[in-house]
Amino acid sequence: MQEVVDSYARLTEDELANLGIVLGAYRSFRGNRRAHIGYVSMPITSGRRLCDVLCEEGVRTVEELTAKCGKGALWERVMQPNINEGIAFTDGLGKREDLLFIAPSVFEAKKWRWTQDAYMSLWYRVIAEMAGRHVVMDGWEYSNGGVDEVLFSLYLRWRIFRATTLQIGIDHFGLKNFLPGMSHEERWALSIFVGAFLERPLLRWV
Repeated sequence: MQEVVDSYARLTEDELANLGIVLGAYRSFRGNRRAHIGYVSMPITSGRRLCDVLCEEGVRTVEELTAKCGKGALWERVMQPNINEGIAFTDGLGKREDLLFIAPSVFEAKKWRWTQDAYMSLWYRVIAEMAGRHVVMDGWEYSNGGVDEVLFSLYLRWRIFRATTLQIGIDHFGLKNFLPGMSHEERWALSIFVGAFLERPLLRWV
């Protein structure tokens, strides 16, 4: 949970503003969002594919991979295949189940110069506010972001962290910057959002 807090604390004012804009777009979906939205954790910059590529090239870090194979190696051999695989997986889920699924790899944040902290802060809030189901792709345990997202969902699901008051939600999730734009109903939902996770299974292992 500390990683959620720390990642938010590192955001710049511009990142906070951009994050608020994107969240506002998601919040434009009104009604019972949790019953209709799922979130899919997927590797993008890391994952099993990165481990395989590093082993194949006999290097231990992304920096060493870049030095040996060039600046485009991470994108061409890890990120782009991960992104395509994640989108295809999510599309398949959407065809089989009557839910909308969010594939985070579709949002190309780096072209807008988003840091990893800003990127993860967005998805933590989407999971907390909107997703009624959290699906993880095979090999999620090799993804740094995937592990953080799963732990975050488990905190919410089992009330290891209890967000039962608005103030706790503000203090621990850093949501004070977004509160002025939230309705009374949204503020109330924030104060009790953990309870929504107890109404149905959240995590699903695929």
